[in-house]
Amino acid sequence: MNWLVLSYFLTIGTINQQYAILDPSFHEWHTPPNSITTTLGAELLAADHFFLSAEVQTEEQYVKFIAFAPFFSQYTVKAGIRWGGLEAGYVDNCLHPTLALGESQAQLYGGYTGFYLTFKGSAKLF
Repeated sequence: MNWLVLSYFLTIGTINQQYAILDPSFHEWHTPPNSITTTLGAELLAADHFFLSAEVQTEEQYVKFIAFAPFFSQYTVKAGIRWGGLEAGYVDNCLHPTLALGESQAQLYGGYTGFYLTFKGSAKLF
């Protein structure tokens, strides 16, 4: 039995997305050009079954050579228990604009809180 295990990850990629800009003067769909996303996360696993994890995903726009301007970040925290292929937990997620170049690039706010139950399994096909 492992009493305490720390795992971590870093993900970098590109995304194709659309979202609505919330502004009193206009409402339109906007597609950020050259969107890059980075996600950094970590998880503590105690006694092989209890976990606590956190991650932050930030989306950036390409501004100039080797320069990026983050425009929003999404934060997720989870806590729960895993047993076999079953996972039960609590999740809290929030989305906030990020200040870059002295101003917020997008006014994106939101989030959710909830409880979940997940079953994970696998089957050998060949």
